[in-house]
Amino acid sequence: MLAPFNTSRPDLQAAARVKGEALIDPQALVLIRWIALFGQSAALFSVFFFLDFAPPFISAFGIILVGVALNIWQAWRTRHVTRTSAAELLMALSFDVIQLAGLLYLTGGLTNPFSILLLAPIAVSAALLGFKSTAVLVIVVGVSASLLSRFHLPLPLFSDEFSVPPLYLTGLLTALMVSALFISFYVWWLADKSRRTSASLAATQLVLEREQRIENLGALAAAAAHKLGSPLNTITIISHDLQDSLKRQPDL
Repeated sequence: MLAPFNTSRPDLQAAARVKGEALIDPQALVLIRWIALFGQSAALFSVFFFLDFAPPFISAFGIILVGVALNIWQAWRTRHVTRTSAAELLMALSFDVIQLAGLLYLTGGLTNPFSILLLAPIAVSAALLGFKSTAVLVIVVGVSASLLSRFHLPLPLFSDEFSVPPLYLTGLLTALMVSALFISFYVWWLADKSRRTSASLAATQLVLEREQRIENLGALAAAAAHKLGSPLNTITIISHDLQDSLKRQPDL
């Protein structure tokens, strides 16, 4: 699974930046999902209890509870981990898309105004992951949105009188997919430029730190040579004097 990675060490941070890797904090991902789950719960309770609409409350709340259970498990598993892998982040974002698609299926599909939230995982993926991972997530969103455009329960508010023309529904799907493609590419391009700049700065920082260590080592060697030089010179002079004294003494 995941091995502990100490991102508090500057050398490891610099090495990751040189490789163009984004440091992904799993605790931040858990917090973001808690916020999303709280928002979903608040919206569901508001619609059911305050607006007197009749969504399939038990089924929708069950989907939210699945997200709560998964987030608790992820928080427990990553409590001693300071960095998560790109593959795990992609799986987590794919789950978020599927979980949101399940809620949208129960509450109107693409006709639900909150269907725009399908773009949020794509923005996160484009900012933190590579191009291939983001492309996979765009495909997941595209498949989910296509299914929601054809298969969904009616909106609870307009279950008997609200009908969206097929052409308009196709336009919603097209707009969502165009937005997904544009956001994914634009955010990924900006994030990639930022990572490349950070990698260059990190490489320069590593070179400067290496040169600084070499300079410090040279200074220590020079200081050691100076400290050892004076006693050695004294010993050399005394030994030469003793040799001269022995040579001047008559043989016994």
